[in-house]
Amino acid sequence: MIARRVCRWTAIALAAAAIVDPRVPFPHRERPPVRLVTGQDQAARARLNDRLRTAGFAIAAEGESAAVVDASARITPWPSSAPIYGVREHVGGPDVSIARASASGMRVAGQPIAVSVIVRAHGARGATTTLRLEDGGLVVASAAHRWSADEERWHTTLSYLPKRGGALRLRVRADLLPGERCASDNVADLLAPAVRGPIRVLVLESGVTWPAVFVRRALEAAPGFAVSAIQHATKPVATRAGSPPRGLSHGDLSPYEVVVIGQPESLNGEALNAVRWFVEQRGGVAVLVPDRPLPARYADLAGSATLEAKTLDAPVALGGSGDGLMAGDLAIPRTLPPLAFTLASDPAGAPVVFGLRRGMGAVIVSGALDAWRYRDRHDSAFARFWPAAILQQAAAVPPLVEVTAIPSLARPGDLVRVTARLRGTELAAGTERVVVPAASAAALNPAARSETGVRLWPAPEPGTYEGEWRPGAAGDYAVEASIGESSGATIVKVAADAAVPAGDDDGLAIAAGATGGGVFDDEPALVRALSDALPARTVMRPFKPARSPWYAAAFTLLLCGEWALRRRRGLP
Repeated sequence: MIARRVCRWTAIALAAAAIVDPRVPFPHRERPPVRLVTGQDQAARARLNDRLRTAGFAIAAEGESAAVVDASARITPWPSSAPIYGVREHVGGPDVSIARASASGMRVAGQPIAVSVIVRAHGARGATTTLRLEDGGLVVASAAHRWSADEERWHTTLSYLPKRGGALRLRVRADLLPGERCASDNVADLLAPAVRGPIRVLVLESGVTWPAVFVRRALEAAPGFAVSAIQHATKPVATRAGSPPRGLSHGDLSPYEVVVIGQPESLNGEALNAVRWFVEQRGGVAVLVPDRPLPARYADLAGSATLEAKTLDAPVALGGSGDGLMAGDLAIPRTLPPLAFTLASDPAGAPVVFGLRRGMGAVIVSGALDAWRYRDRHDSAFARFWPAAILQQAAAVPPLVEVTAIPSLARPGDLVRVTARLRGTELAAGTERVVVPAASAAALNPAARSETGVRLWPAPEPGTYEGEWRPGAAGDYAVEASIGESSGATIVKVAADAAVPAGDDDGLAIAAGATGGGVFDDEPALVRALSDALPARTVMRPFKPARSPWYAAAFTLLLCGEWALRRRRGLP
């Protein structure tokens, strides 16, 4: 009697509990989740995945406590801010691989594409490798290197001036060594940017100064520059070219990317402050082209460098100028400012033309006071030096909204990191806080008429947003981002046959060391280190017993027991 009632009421209690569906905390022993990043070697991925799961690690796509990078993973940059653990790649026999390949980030009309390549070799002492740059299968540039050590890296730059102005997919190919078994890492693809509009330059001349005049003419002759100029022959008379502004306020300088200043000592206090703002906050490039050493009170523009006059008996070729810039009347700084870099130096190695990064922009100072006199030497080296030097620094000038996608050449399903950055001058700054406008982004495929939203999250830097996107199909995508009322875009080319650079063990080691991880010789050593760093822990996880099949089995057994007891006593 009692047993029958116990079975009945227990079954009723279980049924009522199933209706409520309670959540019961239950202790669970587990290790923190990790993210697995591998290349196209599916066997290696499966092997490493099994080792991690056997050790008790769950594989997660996000929220990971560590990232495990296989040697075959060709990922740049490394895909996690959590500690990175990697496995070194072991090569049997001779091997040559392309570790990195990238094109210049900006391209203007008439400027060749500079392709920077790092090739590494193992067991190739005495062999020669030829590196070829291909456009649509046609070799357009090449370079050769003879290996002198068993482990060696070769860094070279290939130059190519295409006729097309759009974004180009280029391929870098390295010759196979005799006996080399792996050929996939000898090929790498990259995306060269499309030609952008001309660089906007403002030339300011308080008087007729020959250095500034001929620098202006060199820029006007270069197809990648749009030059506006103001030249004051006398105080009441000014000659204007292009569409120069009437004044030198912040708003007047904001549309320009480069300001070339002749006779910098003639700038008044208000103009000096405007130029400082233009360089430090706007991110522009100021080029100082004096015809005499700068007075000390104007040296602040040049990083507080004091220039001393030096006159030579005969003009000399300035080293580092590439095309042989010549000068005989020099203004040389006593000491080079911190973080400055030399663009041209005299035979003794003293800097004559130098630059320095300042705030968000840069300043270039010319001490080659009479280089314009020898502008016809070395096949017009003067006219080539200045556009190249200014273009190199102008490439770092940020647009209103800078959008970057890494990698810009990817395969379907690859992770593409999108960053949108609003120029600092557009941030509305208050007394206690910086107001950052909302941001949005999308990946557009005009050919397929598709649009995929990209969620952006604020980064620690004000005005910067970051997001991730995985393209689902091949095609040419325009990744557009809007921050407030301003917008920008970049191109991402997605192709199933894209060959990604092999990566670099040194880069992996640096990334692992910086994040607190490590690089190991084999997979068992990696799993042991990961297990020591991330020990198993007890966590309370919610558990719903009413949804367990054992719960249904217990309910069924209680009903069957109650029914059997009733039948045994002869009850209906």
